[in-house]
Amino acid sequence: MYDFDFYVIGAGSGGVRAARRIAATGKKVAIAENKAYGGTCVNLGCVPKKLFAYAAAYNTQQKAQAYGWHSQKPSFSWQTLITNKNKEIHRLNAIYEKLLEQHNVTRHDGTARLLDDHHITINNKTYSAQHIIIASGSSCFRPPISEAELAITSDDIFHLPQLPTSIAIIGGGYIAVEFASILHGLGVAVTLLNRSDQLLTLFDHELGKRLAHAFDQQGIRVLFNTEANSIQQHGTSYTLTLKDGTTLSTHKVMFATGRLPNTQGLGLEDVGVATNPKGAILVDDNFRTNKESIYAIGDCIDHVNLTPVAIAQGNYLAQLFTGGKPRPLNKDAIATAVFTSPPLASIGKTQEQLDAQAIEYKTATTEFTPMKYSLNDSTIKARYPCFMKVLYHAKDETVLGLHMLGEDAPEMMQGLAVAFTMGMCYSDMLNTVGIHPTTAEEWTTL
Repeated sequence: MYDFDFYVIGAGSGGVRAARRIAATGKKVAIAENKAYGGTCVNLGCVPKKLFAYAAAYNTQQKAQAYGWHSQKPSFSWQTLITNKNKEIHRLNAIYEKLLEQHNVTRHDGTARLLDDHHITINNKTYSAQHIIIASGSSCFRPPISEAELAITSDDIFHLPQLPTSIAIIGGGYIAVEFASILHGLGVAVTLLNRSDQLLTLFDHELGKRLAHAFDQQGIRVLFNTEANSIQQHGTSYTLTLKDGTTLSTHKVMFATGRLPNTQGLGLEDVGVATNPKGAILVDDNFRTNKESIYAIGDCIDHVNLTPVAIAQGNYLAQLFTGGKPRPLNKDAIATAVFTSPPLASIGKTQEQLDAQAIEYKTATTEFTPMKYSLNDSTIKARYPCFMKVLYHAKDETVLGLHMLGEDAPEMMQGLAVAFTMGMCYSDMLNTVGIHPTTAEEWTTL
């Protein structure tokens, strides 16, 4: 009756996982992609961003001097970083394509559009499918200010021909602070413009406050309660006019103001697939839209926009359609990290969420200088603090949230996430013998 059992729109992490897992059971599957395979994560997100963060971390001259290392200031080649980054991304693109081929998934390179509940058009051809899975991802949002097109976005930063000498980053979320940290580490003068009085408002507020202090000590300029009205170009530089009437001159302006579901041009309105005002596709607990044959996963549904979450959703659909018993995703047990310098990581509830929900809890915290910086002077120590926080239930000591700012926080949080998912108690942490000397052992002494 149909050309394909499943047709997947979008070859990012979630779409590829669903396609190849379903195809592995013998189903006939096709996937459409109008850009590079691997989606935002591989091409314009997690992977290149982490490579850039590594590049910034190699600038360690000041930190190394206390350990006896003295040398001339090292030089940095932006072109070398971009070239090698591109090679790695192309390698990953090929891996995604090969995975699909190995599982006999038919690839259609182009922009797919829904015609009805069971038909898709792409490259002037029409295909039918019993089920359609939309995994179209998200795209950068440009705020509605005058001459907004003059600014770059986090997508553009990975392909700049030259590294700017200065940059104004508009935003205060994880994309904004990550690129503020990365570019500062590469030698760029960074000004961060945040419209509220708090960085990283979705994280525990103590992390945002301590990160802001570390940024200040490092020389990253953060302007709180600040919004831009317009951008003007003057040769190779730009002037930002702020809402209070002041101006700011910079070599580049970058928007890091969030991402929106990539659902325009899919034909959703014509078919009648329901979306919210932001364009996110509405789905039920099984990721089914209001159309029985159409499903959606990943950033385009705007639930928890993280690569591992999209992969988990793709796994869920694969199990749902192939006779398995899919396990619902526990949104309260999703660990996440922000790759600043120092980085931060969290899992579970924030203190603000517990207060809002009137949950009785207790708090254990510690703040210290990591041993790595014990030989450095106070200036260096202030730039790289370490802070840990445990929130646990007042009655049964069940851990409700774990939050950390400090080196290796993401690596530690991944391990802690296993115990958190299993329902560990605060006493379990204290009864664990630590590894000495490590930063991680502090979790067992809080």
